[in-house]
Formats: sequence, structure tokens, C-alpha cells
Amino acid sequence: MALSYTILPIAHAQKAPAASCAAHRRLLAVSIASLVSILVLAAYCFQSTSHSVVPAPTWHPKAYLARSHRMRPLMAASPSFQFTPEQELAAVTSFVTALAANALPLDVDASMPVDPQLVLEFDVASPDAQVELAEMQQDVWTRHPVVLYAKKHSAASRAVKATLTSLHLTPAPTFVDIDVREDASVMTSVVSRITGSSNLPILLIAGRTIPIESLEALQASGELDNLLVSAGATVNGSLKVAVRERKQIQVTRTESGVVLEGQKRELTHEELAFQGLISV
Repeated sequence: MALSYTILPIAHAQKAPAASCAAHRRLLAVSIASLVSILVLAAYCFQSTSHSVVPAPTWHPKAYLARSHRMRPLMAASPSFQFTPEQELAAVTSFVTALAANALPLDVDASMPVDPQLVLEFDVASPDAQVELAEMQQDVWTRHPVVLYAKKHSAASRAVKATLTSLHLTPAPTFVDIDVREDASVMTSVVSRITGSSNLPILLIAGRTIPIESLEALQASGELDNLLVSAGATVNGSLKVAVRERKQIQVTRTESGVVLEGQKRELTHEELAFQGLISV
């Protein structure tokens, strides 16, 4: 009996440390699991907060013209709409004369009509698009009846500029030096395609291309003044008399008035004004 009493306490003493270690391992496992859960939760919260601080962009970078002060958002163009040459020339001229900083993107396909949304301030898909196009054409050629697309470093361009400047036009002629523009390569090709003129300078009077090689002859015959007056410009500060040669009417001036060939009487001031032989 004495032996059994001695062994039993020793056996209990050996089992105690083993139970304590198991308890510590369970506590450690629970602590590690809790820590992992906290880290996962913190990572989720951080990700959610980051998304709320930096929202996804709601516009595309191409929705604005690069380096343009007009910064017009792109508008959905009508799939069936395409410029006529006259509309395209007026739209491009209006665009480049509005602000010196306005430039066409360098990736524009110059062999095709310019995308209307790049150069117009209104949506061509709207019901009033044709009316606004007509108003735009009238407006640009009224404000800029004489436009010269030229090269700044060109003897031919300087000669034409000198000729136009000597006429003292009102409004003054508009000179667009394409070779110093940031979109020079694109703009040269676009204007050449629209006008059919392969070389600069290109002279426009009321949106009509005037051959540079005939400019001297037109000036000598007086037809240049007629074209300028018809476009709404004044020459040397006054509207000159524009004789319409297409009517092949011979005009003879007398002290008391103007007599037309074949007429047996002098025309009154009102008749002359009606036929466009004098300005009022």
C-alpha cells in the first residue's frame, strides 16, 4: 500500500505539464487566427477607403482638344453627316481664326473631310444643324472676307501680303502662316485638299479660291477690286464702283451722270444704284 501511495502523486505530477502545454497551444492558435482576421478586415477597409477617395474618371482624355484654349467637349456627330467642301473650308477657317492656339490633332487623316466635332461649336446631329452651318459660313466670310493661307518664310507669300496690304482693306486681310503652326503638316494638307491648290500661298475672297498667278492681272484690270467689294470689303477706305463685266455693258461718264451704251438718256441716281453701278 505504501508503494501505491507513492507512485500516484508522481503520475499526476507528470500529466500536469502536458495539459498546460496543450492549453497554451490552443490559446496561441486562437490568437493567431484572431490576428489574421483583424489583418484581413483592415486590408478590406483600406481598399474600400482608397476607392472612395480616388473615384474612377467619368470622362475620356480625348474628349478635349489638346493644347486648345477653346476646350470644347466632343459631341456625337450624325453618322450620315459629312461636310461639303464649302462648309469644311468655312469651318476650318472659322476654327483657326478664332484663336491662334486652336490646332487640329496631329493624328487627323488629312485625306478625309475633317470630323465636324473637332472644329464646330455645335452638334451637327441637332435639328438646327443646317441653319447653324449656314450662319457659320456667312459669319466667317463676313468677318474675314479676305484670308491668305501662307508661309511666313516665303518670298511668294510676302509678295501677296504686300499687295493686299497696299489696298488698305477693311476688314483687314487675315494672314494665316501655316508653316509656324504646331499643326502645320496637317493643316497644309487639309487646306490643299479642300481648295485644290497644292502650293501655298492660297488666297480666299469670300470663301472662293483666287489663283495666285492671276492676282497681278486681276489687279491691273480692276477685277480684283470688284471681287473685294462684292465680298463686303472696302478698298482704300471706300467702296469702289464695281462694273459687272459679265453684262458686257459699256459705261460712259458725263458731267451730269452716267450713260450706258445703247441708252438714249442718262440714268438717274436711283437707277444706277439699282443696277449696281454705284454704291449708296
